[in-house]
Amino acid sequence: MTTKLFRNLFVITLFSATAIIIASCKKKPVEELEKRWITHYQNITLGNPENNQCVGPFFKPKTGEILPLGGTLEIEESIGLIFFSGSHSSYLTFPGNMRDAVYLPENFTVFSDNPNGLKYWPQSKLIAGTMEFVHESDNFGALEFDKVAKSNDAALFDKYFRQANGSSEFLSPNGSSYCITPNAGSVFLIQFSGTVRAMLLVKNCWTDEEFGSITFDIIIESRKGYETLIPAKYLQPDEKEQS
Repeated sequence: MTTKLFRNLFVITLFSATAIIIASCKKKPVEELEKRWITHYQNITLGNPENNQCVGPFFKPKTGEILPLGGTLEIEESIGLIFFSGSHSSYLTFPGNMRDAVYLPENFTVFSDNPNGLKYWPQSKLIAGTMEFVHESDNFGALEFDKVAKSNDAALFDKYFRQANGSSEFLSPNGSSYCITPNAGSVFLIQFSGTVRAMLLVKNCWTDEEFGSITFDIIIESRKGYETLIPAKYLQPDEKEQS
């Protein structure tokens, strides 16, 4: 009788301990995946390499840096957006989608410069993405963008992103990969490499073959579960320490 009771107690104890371990193992990853934060960058101005009033045509989402032609060596996988302007149109797109945006003549500096143009970047490091214009009927515009930016609330970001995206969390991979000469006040939903989400508000766009530029604000969502995910970890901003 004593032996049987001991065995029953042992089984119950072992089962309880196993259940606790399993619960702990399941709980931690869920918490990490659900932890998100947003980063707001203001007045990002990208310009043609020939425009001496601008730093350069490349945007690095992780840090908010603007980089010149020749400033991306060995960090190509962290470049999220590129801008270039001709005499009639301006384009904002992703490095990996530059050929999709427009027919590129050989003299396009940002593409053909040797060795710094995109033509010479390692193809495995080219970041592609999706960019969707937000229509007024989606009830999301400059005012809502400003509300999300001031809130510093990842949940509010997610709410408005879904609202402007037909309730879906992620953009369709078959969507557009660029915008052409956007108007001031235009809002775009962005998704880098099928993972990192963002909202972009255009402030101005100047089309000119030499002095072309674009200025925008952008809100980027980061996720704890993406910190080790390639290529998201090279794109999303790090979590800021709480003061």
